[in-house]
Amino acid sequence: MVKQHLKRIAMPNTWQIKRKGIMFITRPRPGSHKMADGLSLNALLKYVLGITATTKEVKAVAYAKDVLVDGVPRKDHRYMTGLFDVVTFPKTKKHFRVILNEYAKIDAIEIDEKDAELKPCKLMKKTLLRGNKIQLNLSDGRNMIIGKNDYNVGDTLLISLPKQEIKDHFPLGEKSCIFLIGGKNAGAVGIVSAIEDRNIRMITSDKTEIETLKKYAFVIGKGKPAVKVQ
Repeated sequence: MVKQHLKRIAMPNTWQIKRKGIMFITRPRPGSHKMADGLSLNALLKYVLGITATTKEVKAVAYAKDVLVDGVPRKDHRYMTGLFDVVTFPKTKKHFRVILNEYAKIDAIEIDEKDAELKPCKLMKKTLLRGNKIQLNLSDGRNMIIGKNDYNVGDTLLISLPKQEIKDHFPLGEKSCIFLIGGKNAGAVGIVSAIEDRNIRMITSDKTEIETLKKYAFVIGKGKPAVKVQ
């Protein structure tokens, strides 16, 4: 049986939550994100957004269907929320996107309604199905089936929420706008200047050049971000 709680001393470094004072924190259910890339809805509402003060309040909000993740009501306070998920509160018409901040910690920024209808998802794997159909496995656990093999692993698909329609496609290449999801510069945004084998160089908004591994690059636009991530 999976434990419902996690000792704070053992929680991932990406969680911006105090390790001392209280021994336990809600363990997110296994879901669409890795433990280091997400946290429970309970922790997000209490410690990141500061909307609720207690788990009891989080449960009340969730049971009343007053919190949506990617446009879908989530009633489980242990539901895993992670990178680029859109969290919406219908009654207050507030929308937030889960991101990594400049300190490589899981955070959330407020976005407008139009931005909340879009979500970037990285293509992690492709599978050929019967009838020449292609199954796309995306970074947030979604699977999509398409008829044409138009996308490559590592590309980003911009999908609509909650309908999950592909609105745009961002391949990784020079001039691509990327968000770093790992490494010592995690959370940085910039434009790709060169790609060399497994490495990639990018220029940030303050003209700083960063070199990192290609696997840490998450394309979020062509020349500029297609959605708000900072």
